[in-house]
Amino acid sequence: MMLNERETGTSAAYKSLTALITTPESVPRSSPKGVYSTNITSNSAVIGWQEIPRKEARGVLLGYRVQVYNRYTGRYGKEIITNDTSVILTDLSLVTSYRVSIKGYTAVGSGPRAYHNFTTLRCHTDLKGESGMFSIDKTHNGYRSNCSWTIGKGVNNIDFIVIKFTPFDLEWNCIEYQHSYVEVADVNYEAKVRGCGGSRPFQVLIKNRPAVVRYYTCCPKNAFFNVSFYIITQKMSG
Repeated sequence: MMLNERETGTSAAYKSLTALITTPESVPRSSPKGVYSTNITSNSAVIGWQEIPRKEARGVLLGYRVQVYNRYTGRYGKEIITNDTSVILTDLSLVTSYRVSIKGYTAVGSGPRAYHNFTTLRCHTDLKGESGMFSIDKTHNGYRSNCSWTIGKGVNNIDFIVIKFTPFDLEWNCIEYQHSYVEVADVNYEAKVRGCGGSRPFQVLIKNRPAVVRYYTCCPKNAFFNVSFYIITQKMSG
């Protein structure tokens, strides 16, 4: 840097100094966001989340601690330590509700937790073909039934999937407490709708990806209805 002296007309050179300040490392400021569950079966599930941003980590993020509990008994199941943003949970129990906690950690310690609940299935079916039908009957209406059907798995260029339901009524268990319900979602569970049925048929549209239909009931029911589906691909619509 050059400075000029006005009175004498002389110039002098000075070297500027640069200071590097490092703040002490701490624990993450925030919990992981966007926690989700997918690929749920009778004994396994995939849990995923978004990476904690660097500015929220407040240090070098070493990884995540994932803990699994039985949602109703509170019994601790397992802990998984990973530096990825998803884990595969195995050796789960049939038709059991679980609670997962996830927290990031640095060398100093762990940050706040994020929580997510999910329930394992009693049964699951991958439906083949670009159209078809399946039924909810007495085999799906037992105590704590949780069954799902995947539509469009392995089908390329899905434009949308039409899923049609005949009339059914899950009554007050669904309306008041959500203890019984029908759920329709895309395969990533980014779009999801739950219904209790009614006196009229209804339909749901899922765009651009496979769909999952799930039927859950906490106690024996007498719900019997049919579900039909149609897959419209971009080739067909074009």
